[in-house]
Order: sequence, then C-alpha cells, then structure tokens
Amino acid sequence: MLFLRAHRLKKRAGWALLPLVFLLLFSGPAFGEGEAQGELPLLPGGGIGKTRDMSLPEAVFLVVRGNTSIENAYLDRVAQKYGLEVEEHKFKPDISFDSSLVRSGSDDDYNYAGSDDITDTNDTQLQASVTLTEKIPTGAQFSFVWQVNKTTGDTAGSYYSDDESVRNSWNIQFQQPLLRGGGIDANMASVRQARITEQQNILSLKATLIDTITTTIYDYRSFLESARQVAIVLRSLKRAYELLEENRALIAAGRMAQSDLVQSQSNLANQRIAYQQTLNDVQQSRLELLRTLNMNKNTKVNPTEVLSLPENLPSSQQCLALAYANQPAYLQAKLVLDYSKQDLILAKNNMLWDLNLLVNYSRDNTKSDSYGDSDNNYWDAGLYLSIPVYGQTRMSRQSQLLSARSNLFKAQNSLRQTNENLQIDVDNRLRDLHIKKEQVTLSREALRLSRLQLENEQEKLKYGRSSNFQVVSYQLDLANAENTLLTAEVDYLNSLVSLDQTLGTTLDTWRIAFKTQRKAAQKKVWGQ
Repeated sequence: MLFLRAHRLKKRAGWALLPLVFLLLFSGPAFGEGEAQGELPLLPGGGIGKTRDMSLPEAVFLVVRGNTSIENAYLDRVAQKYGLEVEEHKFKPDISFDSSLVRSGSDDDYNYAGSDDITDTNDTQLQASVTLTEKIPTGAQFSFVWQVNKTTGDTAGSYYSDDESVRNSWNIQFQQPLLRGGGIDANMASVRQARITEQQNILSLKATLIDTITTTIYDYRSFLESARQVAIVLRSLKRAYELLEENRALIAAGRMAQSDLVQSQSNLANQRIAYQQTLNDVQQSRLELLRTLNMNKNTKVNPTEVLSLPENLPSSQQCLALAYANQPAYLQAKLVLDYSKQDLILAKNNMLWDLNLLVNYSRDNTKSDSYGDSDNNYWDAGLYLSIPVYGQTRMSRQSQLLSARSNLFKAQNSLRQTNENLQIDVDNRLRDLHIKKEQVTLSREALRLSRLQLENEQEKLKYGRSSNFQVVSYQLDLANAENTLLTAEVDYLNSLVSLDQTLGTTLDTWRIAFKTQRKAAQKKVWGQ
C-alpha cells in the first residue's frame, strides 16, 4: 500500500513540460467502478518488444506447462511409477539365461627309453542354462533350472581319439516358509507399501501443482496491484497539477496570496516522487511473475484481469467435507498410518522362527561316446528349522518390532494433529474471508465519501472558503482510499485462493486436469 504525504520542496523547475506528460499518461476512471484493465497506463521500461496481454487463467496455464519445479516433479514421477511396477512384479516369474563357450587345448611331448610320445588335445565346451523362479503370495517359491553341457574332445598324435558327450539336466524346487516369511499378509505387505508410496508420490505432485499455482496467482495479482497503484498515483498527480493551475488563476485574480502556492507545488513534487516509486514496485513484481512462469525477463506483460468479487461463500461444513476429500497433507497423514500398519505386520512376522518346507526333484541324462549313456533321478523333501535363541539377530528383530510399534503410534498422533490443524485452518480461512469481504464493503463506502469530501472542498476553495492545505489533505485521503480499496479487493480474492489451497481444491477451481504422468517427461527419462 502506498501512502502519500505532503512536504515542502524548494525546487521549482520543469513546469512547462507537465501538460505534455499528462496528455500522454493520464487516462482511466477512478478505481472501484469496474475500470477495464486496458485503461491502465502503459508502463515505461521493463522489457523489450511488443507488450503481451495476459489474463490470470493464461498465467495459470503457463505455469502448469512451463514451471521448472512442476517439470522436475513430473520427471521424478517416471522413476516413481516404475518403482511400483518393480514391486508389483514380485509374484510374477523371473527368467534368466546363461551360456558359455570355452575352447581349450594342450600339447604334450614325452620321451621314454628312446621312444617319443606326442599327444595334442583340443576340447570345446558349450554350456547353457535357463532359470525360472516364481514366488506366490503365501511366500512359497518355485524354481526350475534346465542346463545342457556339451563337450567335444579331439586327441591326436601317438594316441588318437574323438569323444563327444552331452549332459542334459533339470531341477525343480519348491520352498514354503511355514512361520517367518510365510502367509499372505506378510508377503503382500511390501506390495501394499509400494502402492501406498505411489499414492503419496501422487499427492506430493498434486501439492506441488497447488502450491505453484497459488504462488503464481499471488505474483500475478501483486503485479496487477502495482500496475493499478501506478494509475492511482497518476490520477493523484493530475489532481495536484490541476490544483496548481487553479491556484495560479486565483493568484492572478488577486484572490490568493503568492505564498500559498508553495503548498500545491510541494504536493505535486510528492506525487512525482510517489510515481517513480510505484514504477519501481511494478517492475519488481513483473520480474517476480516472470520468474515463476519461467519466462524471459525482458517480456513485457500487461495484466488484464478484471477484479470480480464473488458474494456467496461456502459454509464451514462444506469446506471441511472438501478438505477431507482433497487436502494433500491430510491424505498423506492417512497414508502414513496405513504404511505403518504394514510395517508392524512385517516386524511381527520377522519375530517368528524360521521353519521351511523344502521339496526338490532333479533329473540328469548323459550321453558319451566313451562312457555310454546314463539316466539319474533324485528327489528329497524335508523340514528345516532355525531359531535365533540369543544374540544380535534376535535383538535386531526385536528392535525392528519396537520401532514399528512406535512409528504406528506416532502416525496415529500425527493424523489426529493434522485433522485438528485442518479444522483450525479452515476456520481461520473462512473467518479471514468474511472479514476481507466486509473490508471491501467498508472501503468502497470510504472511497465514495472521500470523493464527495474532496469535491465539496474544491468547490469551497473557488470561493475562498477553504485553504490549499485542506484540499491537498483531502486529495491525499482520496488516493489512500483508492489504494485501500484496491488492497482490500486483492486481499479478498487472495483469501479465496488461500482457502482453495487449504481445501486442496485449487486444481478443480481452475479446471486443471490432474495428470499423474506426462508423456514428454517419460520420453526424456526413457531416452526415447
């Protein structure tokens, strides 16, 4: 808010240029009467090229599309989504293939009793295997391994032979934990936690969008308010110039002393100083908006929003219902509680003994030129028990159980506190909204009376029934009343934005389709 104060200024120069300045700059009706944004004065400096008109919905669209924080959040979502797919694959088969090809040889020379024995050996070994494993929600795991090993031998020299053998084998194994590591609840816990984490990541993305959009709206309206304050100061400057001209006419007519001119000259000088300050403010707010929008700092922007104030406000019950369904922080607290419950299930299961049922069946078939053919079958089944009676292993598991219980209680406390905070925040936002609405009504009435007061005092001055000091004071009061109404209206609209943020309904209000993934981000991360 810009408050104007009158003070004396000895410098008296440059008056001849003022009429031309006013012809170029002064335009637009008084604020508070539905003035169109296009009637604001063109702001000097701050950018190059053609001025770009920008509405508030357009600014919101631009920030959703181009803001760096939002883009980074969507890049993170690619890896996060794939992390869920990895955990969801827990009960699907894993297949691997391994192979090797080895060529080996030797050259042996042996002399015994004057007789040479020369043997050259060359072997080729090919090995290949396929492994398939699959886990089911009970904790059981099936595994199948098939392996083939082919060896070709070539021996030359004093002793000649060729040998080829092929070994073909496979193995099936089934293992079922009966205590620790067994059961659907324990084995599905990690999958449920991954799903909960995915929901948390989505809520974090939504919160990033809401916070960034909210910041954009604040920045846009701060820029708009600064631009309209320039218009208010220009109108004050125009009134100060007109008063100076009226004073000169009264002095020429002998109805005012020359010394009384100092008051109006000082007022005009103050308005010129205020005008320079408002120009600085508007350029600062313009750059802040461009930073949020991730746009070039030299872009010229003209905010075109017409401040439209809604009359009907939601009830506390309606707001709470919306907050419980949409507020990211509250929903996050509920998910943390669900995650902690799964942690406790895992910790309790981890305290059990290791008792496993293991069944194994193998078959081996070998064909060899030298040793003939052979078939072998093997099976075994048994129970295997392991008990950590005493020591670090048992203590570590106990520590995990204590931590899981502690985290569960803390999550319950956090959810309760978040619920209470949400109710308080909703009440505060609504109360603030009603107060801001009342301030707008009072500011409009104050502006109307300030205008009427100034008009009456200007009329009195014409007939010598008032003083320059009184007229200047009322002019300053009018400028302050215009600024007060402007601030009140912006604050009221920003309070609605703050309520939207608290309720988590910002995206719905601005009709933004919430997408948990972006194709452009996926292509970048996957290298497509």
